[in-house]
Amino acid sequence: MRQQKCTDILNKAIFKQRIKLLKTASDSGFMPKHIVFIHGIGGKSLDVAKSFEKNISAEIVHNDVKFHSFLWKQLVSKKEDRLNKILGKFPKLGYLAFNINLKEFIETYLVVRLRRFLINYLGDAVYYLSENSKKVKSQLEKTLFDIAKSDKDAEIILVSHSLGSVIAFDTLTDRNFQKRMRKNKLAITHFFTVGSPLALFLLRADTQINVTVPIAEKWINLYDRRDIIASKLHPFFKQCQDFEVKVENANAVTAHLKYFNDTDVLNQILRTTL
Repeated sequence: MRQQKCTDILNKAIFKQRIKLLKTASDSGFMPKHIVFIHGIGGKSLDVAKSFEKNISAEIVHNDVKFHSFLWKQLVSKKEDRLNKILGKFPKLGYLAFNINLKEFIETYLVVRLRRFLINYLGDAVYYLSENSKKVKSQLEKTLFDIAKSDKDAEIILVSHSLGSVIAFDTLTDRNFQKRMRKNKLAITHFFTVGSPLALFLLRADTQINVTVPIAEKWINLYDRRDIIASKLHPFFKQCQDFEVKVENANAVTAHLKYFNDTDVLNQILRTTL
């Protein structure tokens, strides 16, 4: 326990020192860097994006690093809201409903809550795993090319979480995107997959094993072995480097959503890219 506490203190000290170095980096002539975050599924995914932006972007105060969130959830949220209004409504009870069957009421409540959960989480996956994937990838492409257009010397770092890593991977391995990438001289230096279910998506007929993503430097996969959604990726993609982390203050249920509150995860991203 004491050893773990010392390790945590050391990691936080290293992280703070890294931040100090970054704050003085604007005088060193670095190429401008743009961190693009791609979130995963569910309403909590937006909280994850905010958490990452808060813990990274707020600390990087110089002009050499800019933060962008690709919030593809906005493309599907209105449809999910409509479904919830119809399928996720609780049955109306009269003011004098003294004859309520408590067991039946609790079962109904749990079913409605579960249905809402499925719509908000599974609904995102269903949306992406349809023809809508083209719309999502197109919006991500636009975000990347807009950055390159506004900053010709930009170096782009992709940080993706959960299903967002699949979206990023699908975009990077699209041949048409790669052609436009070369034509527009789009420079993506690093690709981070965090809590990624990409191995599971190899079951798709059109996903190739050991395909190479067009980045200049490193593809790094961060995962916690307690996270049932995430896994190693190097066995399937030799280009990818796996790093196991143990997310702070988390367990098997919460680890998937707490990666970007973890010092080791943040430090790995900063140390590798900046």
